[in-house]
Amino acid sequence: MKLNLTKRTLAFLLSLSMLGSVFAAPVWANDGSYDEDIEAPVIEQDFSTASLEMTVGETVDVNDYLYYTADSYDWDYDSSAVSVKKGVITAKSDGYTAVTATHEYQVVAFKIGIEGREESRTEYVSVTVGVGGEEGLGQYLELGASNYSWSSDNSSIASVTSGGLLTGKSKGSTKVYANRTKGTSFVFNVTVEGGGSSRTSEKSLTFYVGDIDYLSSYVGNDVSDYRWTSSNSSVAEISSVGKINALKAGNATIKATPYDVSTEYVFYITVKDNGSSAEKQNITMYVDDTKDLSGYVSGSARNYDWTSDDKSIATVSGSGVVTAKKKGTVKIYVYESNITNEKYVFTVTVKSSSPSSSSSSADEKYTIYMGRDDSVDISDYIAKSASSYDWETSDRDVCKISGSKLKAVDSGSATIKAYGSRNYQFNVKVNKNYSNYAVSVKVDGTLDLEKYLDNAVSKYDISYYSTSIARVKNGELVGQKKGMTYVIFENKNTNEVVQLMVEVSGTAAVKEKATEATTQQKVTEAPVEKPPVSNGPSFNDISHRQWAVAAINNMAARGFINGRSSTVFAPDDQCSKADFTIVLTKMIGIENDDYTGGFDDVSSDKYYAKYVNVARYRGICAGITGNNFKPQTPITREEVMYMVYKGLELKGRNLDTDASALGAYNDASKISSEYKEAVAALLNEGIVSGVSATEIDPTATITRAQMAVLLNNIGI
Repeated sequence: MKLNLTKRTLAFLLSLSMLGSVFAAPVWANDGSYDEDIEAPVIEQDFSTASLEMTVGETVDVNDYLYYTADSYDWDYDSSAVSVKKGVITAKSDGYTAVTATHEYQVVAFKIGIEGREESRTEYVSVTVGVGGEEGLGQYLELGASNYSWSSDNSSIASVTSGGLLTGKSKGSTKVYANRTKGTSFVFNVTVEGGGSSRTSEKSLTFYVGDIDYLSSYVGNDVSDYRWTSSNSSVAEISSVGKINALKAGNATIKATPYDVSTEYVFYITVKDNGSSAEKQNITMYVDDTKDLSGYVSGSARNYDWTSDDKSIATVSGSGVVTAKKKGTVKIYVYESNITNEKYVFTVTVKSSSPSSSSSSADEKYTIYMGRDDSVDISDYIAKSASSYDWETSDRDVCKISGSKLKAVDSGSATIKAYGSRNYQFNVKVNKNYSNYAVSVKVDGTLDLEKYLDNAVSKYDISYYSTSIARVKNGELVGQKKGMTYVIFENKNTNEVVQLMVEVSGTAAVKEKATEATTQQKVTEAPVEKPPVSNGPSFNDISHRQWAVAAINNMAARGFINGRSSTVFAPDDQCSKADFTIVLTKMIGIENDDYTGGFDDVSSDKYYAKYVNVARYRGICAGITGNNFKPQTPITREEVMYMVYKGLELKGRNLDTDASALGAYNDASKISSEYKEAVAALLNEGIVSGVSATEIDPTATITRAQMAVLLNNIGI
């Protein structure tokens, strides 16, 4: 039985401990002095109930109902009826029961009805494969294949693995069983047809010693539909997914033999020796890193022949991607086709460990679903050109990177990382049931989803990278503001996953927006972020963040913060640098100060322009790159601490900047050097503390609710 639970955005990257004790601040009197007699606001305990329908043996994750981590609650339940571990409830016996989760600030009571297990029954399915062909039978089951015991009547005709993978062995018919003690079992009536090849496709290819490439682009179907063999593996190796590795000069014939009736592919491979006066370049890499050298050569990298003089240290592909294997120094030679002298020579020094991979976390993370042989351009998701970054991939047999394009090779998962001024991580998932499309939509425009999905939109679980840029409404994709995002549609019944890489562009219809002076002005371009309004604190979307209600209402009543509208505050949205700057400058009292100059990426017509430019002029801005502020990006904890520190300085507060306070935190090295003094000062003053006793988590972002509580508690 599938139970649909309401999802909540639990964006507690600063955690409640940061907002309560982490950003626990003394209460300050109006003159800025500390008054021990003034009590901090009392946070009331929130109580809620939820009803669950379960089946014996079923598990339900109820963490989405909790404001805080499951381990911070006291759990009360009947152990004969259910068990509870880390917020996951498991039904043990039928009947009715209750589970209560109690926290200092929240109580949730779950009323649970449990049904008995389903009675045993059998379903029959007919399946046809070719000799040597394979098919996963898990697609026909109600549960995962590992929940069944598998057997075949005649394994000489068709065999089956414990994971439900059927393989045709010889022509004939047999039965394959997927059995369960209770519930539904399956009997597969299997017909194995004779294999063979109706025609042959031949191609001649030339490689150089050390080259690695993939032959998947030459075959007509999925690479896993073929059996790959090499006539001379000492010259050219071939993997089960069509990856060729040129080992030494010579000739070899590689065949892609289909498992079912289809075309056989034959590749006549010639491997040449390395060809000297050339352009030289020194490169430093780390073991297991990859680096794309195509940006160092003129024209297309594919117009050259690439080779490594020691492939045990580093190999290079035909597109100029070097993979570091072990510590040492190697030369990468680049030849123009049919010319024996080198055009370029790269001296690559491979070191044992990468400082970037060991100490730098990703500033931005993305999830990319791809079908095998799909290609996805990620240039719009990184700040600079691909050649500006050092790239690495966890598994090139699953996905490789060429320039700014991800290329899916075979089923599995891989992590692609880009190290530079800003670090990126792409978590890539490849499967034949996955699809990826690049689409575009105008602001306030819609996109019909029918041609991208096999079923109705209602059949899918939908997740987003950013709902503020685009989201699904009434079965259509709606552009909400300019930007790049992605939307993932997952049909758990069919294992289908469709990902849309969405670009929202264009202009919206002329709209009215309220300025800080409550005057009306016309805007023709859709704002990247809705401006604040000042119609008074009557927000109807903050009750589920009880710990923040008093702070939000107080800050709104004082005119320091505004909602997205008169009734919507959006407490769980990430706080942008622009929003934080507006509130801070108002609290400091400098919002109407004169200023000169401004940021290149802050146009004068933006609602936040004067606040950001005043803050820049008074020296309290954080996260500046060149003369750009990136006002719409989420603000990080270290940037928050720096701006609060500079604001307190501007108000005449003398703070203790002794950096020894940082020694208590394991991740202090991750704090940017320009922010360390500020972080130390706020720690010493007790204004902030780490997210735990040993971690500061300087690059985590904060929500709008957390921003309100922080600044309300500090009392500038």
